[in-house]
Amino acid sequence: MDIINSFNSEPKKKNLLYLAKPIYGGWVTFTAHLSKKYDYPIYKITKRTEKSKRNYGYDCSYQNLEISDIIKLDNLLITAVDKHYWEYLKFFPKKIELLKYHNRNNS
Repeated sequence: MDIINSFNSEPKKKNLLYLAKPIYGGWVTFTAHLSKKYDYPIYKITKRTEKSKRNYGYDCSYQNLEISDIIKLDNLLITAVDKHYWEYLKFFPKKIELLKYHNRNNS
């Protein structure tokens, strides 16, 4: 039991990737809650990488990165994908973490 109690491993920090157009609603709220609870950064794919961060809402920020910079990030966790970003999924490894939930309004 001592070995279990003395085990102090830091979990790997995730990089959240929001691949959707909506700027409010469930996907945005869920991503913001994950970011705030675990102090995970949020990224979006754009045509140009920006050094500065933008306001995401809910006291969170995000950074715009080109796909070539996004795929270099470790421990990616995709929190939302809509039809505007399906074309980018082919650039990610097959074992990438993708949170999957159903949105009744997009059936």
